[in-house]
Amino acid sequence: GKYDLSKTWMNKNHDEVIQISDNIINYFTNIRHARSTEQAWTTFTTHFSQLKKKGTIKSFVPLTGKLEEYDKRNNLVFAANCFPNSFIKQKINENKTVLDDGTYALSILLGLCQNIQNLF
Repeated sequence: GKYDLSKTWMNKNHDEVIQISDNIINYFTNIRHARSTEQAWTTFTTHFSQLKKKGTIKSFVPLTGKLEEYDKRNNLVFAANCFPNSFIKQKINENKTVLDDGTYALSILLGLCQNIQNLF
């Protein structure tokens, strides 16, 4: 759904969060066949402890972090659905600039990925 993987959704859906953690491991191991030095994943820092598993702890990058030290990692999992603060969104839209939820989430992802080489 639209709000899956948002902070509120993660707070309310503990069993699904555990499944996402297993899915991250499956993606890196069985689908991408990526070594830990080729992996990077992110989520909300408050939910890191719920999603971390053995073998993924060192490849975690906070949403507000930079990937400079991870620039050779080309397997990324973005386990977060980010929404702009409603007050900020309203102020931006008052200035006749449109900020929709999808554009905001994409800007977060691109900001996080700007230093990864060969991502695409």
